[in-house]
Parts: sequence; C-alpha cells; structure tokens
Amino acid sequence: MKGLLLTQAKPQTAVYLRVSGKLQAGPDRFGLQSQEHECRAYAARLGLSVARVYVDQITGVSDDREQFQQLLRDAEAYSAVILGVQDRLARNVPLSYMMLEALQAVGLQVHSAGEGRLDLEDDTNALGFGIRAVIADQERRRITKRMYGGKLAKVRAGQPVAPIRAYGWKDGRPDPETAPRLRWIFDQMETQGANQVIYALEAEGSPPLPADHGGRRRPC
Repeated sequence: MKGLLLTQAKPQTAVYLRVSGKLQAGPDRFGLQSQEHECRAYAARLGLSVARVYVDQITGVSDDREQFQQLLRDAEAYSAVILGVQDRLARNVPLSYMMLEALQAVGLQVHSAGEGRLDLEDDTNALGFGIRAVIADQERRRITKRMYGGKLAKVRAGQPVAPIRAYGWKDGRPDPETAPRLRWIFDQMETQGANQVIYALEAEGSPPLPADHGGRRRPC
C-alpha cells in the first residue's frame, strides 16, 4: 500500500519568486502574490505539487540571492522549479544564463508560468530564452534611463531627488519651526565653533538638537 501511495503522489516542485526590493514586497503590493498565484496555477496544470516557495527581494542584476542558493541546496527534494516569468531569474543577460545553468546543473527542470519550459539543451527553447533575456536586459536599461531622467529634471527644477529628512525639514519641505534656526546656525558657524553655537541655542531655550551616533549634540 505504501509503495502504491508513493507512485501516485504528485512530483514535488519548488516555486522561486523575486521582487526588486522590500517596497514591492509590502502587504499593499501584489507583485509576489500575483507571481505565486500564476506559479501554483501552472503547477496544477502540469500535475505538480508545490512543496515550498522561495523568495528573494533583490535587484535583477545582483547574484547575491540567499533564497536562490537555498533552493540549490534543497534541489534533491524537487523535480522542478517554477518561476512567474523568466525575468524573475535576472534582468542581465550573463546572469540569466548563469542562474538557469545552476538550476539545471542540480537536476531541476525549470519552468516559467508565463513562457513554459526553460531548457538550454533544446535549441529552439534556448533561442527563445536568449531573446527574452536580451529583451529583459534592454527593458531594465530603459527603466534606469527613464528614472535617471526624472531625477535630473527634479534637480534642474530646484527640487530634491528624494524627500529630505533632516533637522530643519519636515515631509520634504522646510519646517517653519526649525528652518529659521537652521539658517541661523549656518550663519553662526561661519565665525564660531560648534560648541559656542550649541551653548547659544541652549541659553535661549531652543529645543534640543538631534544627536549624532556618539550621543553628542551637533548643530547640523
């Protein structure tokens, strides 16, 4: 009976998901949920049983993947691994090939819920993989260029690239309460030392300045 149950059991598979950073993995984002749903639906169509989901939160051009490395170490437990789409492996051409080869080297069949089987041993499949890898790399470069252009436009318009979170600022704008004090501090620092400025602020009863990592009060 035990042998019969084993032969009827669905082959175990793993799912590998990736998002570029923690913001995309937040509870109000659906990147990971969408990827996992597509992978599980694909596994069901192939009669595979998903045993574990591995998730990395890292850019597509980095090979520093803790969960990917764990998947390689656990490979003997699975017959296959499923990705949401091919570019979840990487958005860099050499890295895409390196990661697919690593999965195949440990005996895993590699599938993409969006594109099907990924196999470098099959000429037609390998050609499709290469084309998609180039397209993913090119798209990444376009996104990077577009983001850089947007940041450059903000700087040219006199706006900070990101909201400033520092003494004298609040919600990315000069703080009406502390900004005048910050201007006064910079004016005083031209002729006085930091300690003299701190003593002057304390003497007039100003709110305490933020401390540095050593616990010392600094004027800015």
